[in-house]
Amino acid sequence: MELRFVQTNLNHCRAAQDLLGEFVRTEDIAVALVSEPQGGGRAGWHYDTTGRAAVSVFRPGLTLRDVESGDGFVAATVGGAVRVFSCYASPALSVAEFQEFLGRLESSVRRHRGAGVDLIVGGDFNARSASWGDRLMEARGDDLSALADSLGLIVLNEGREPTFFGRGLGSCVDVTFATESAARKIRGWTVRTDVENMSDHHHLCFSYRTGRTLPGVPGDPTAAVAGGRRHPGW
Repeated sequence: MELRFVQTNLNHCRAAQDLLGEFVRTEDIAVALVSEPQGGGRAGWHYDTTGRAAVSVFRPGLTLRDVESGDGFVAATVGGAVRVFSCYASPALSVAEFQEFLGRLESSVRRHRGAGVDLIVGGDFNARSASWGDRLMEARGDDLSALADSLGLIVLNEGREPTFFGRGLGSCVDVTFATESAARKIRGWTVRTDVENMSDHHHLCFSYRTGRTLPGVPGDPTAAVAGGRRHPGW
């Protein structure tokens, strides 16, 4: 079984939201983790309490269960196989507010660690660190790295291609993390610079593979190992 993921920030843009729908169809995307979606209340979408993080599935028969809407993240279990967290942390958050957001996220992740379900955590954290390819180290990046360290999460970002290109030389603020068990089943993490999406963030794409067969997903017993990297201190 293979699930294709897209992780992206739509910058509250209607055109970007419409283009995402086209991208999902042409790329056979099963799961979308979205920061700053356009509008809210779309059928089949689940949002955090602020409406700035969202998750949806696009395969017939594929379901989201046990949805949790927090402040800054929304979490759900996809078909009983993997629990996903879609996150957004505004750059306007103070240091204390950002740390409070990380505390809420940590509490939710810890509740599901060791429960026999793989975890994938992705979003626009507006946090820069060389740990995921950025050219700068910032306090928010240090805090996020420390959280990932404490949770045993692996950084899936590869290379130094900016995920955000709105100003200057760009930055890597969109990050994907996974538990070790999930990372072994993930392949092809890529910054899609070839796609015009009407946003100032690139789409991030990857595939999650497992031996389980879910409704609407062709069976595939093959598992592949991700090329993700750990924080240097891990």
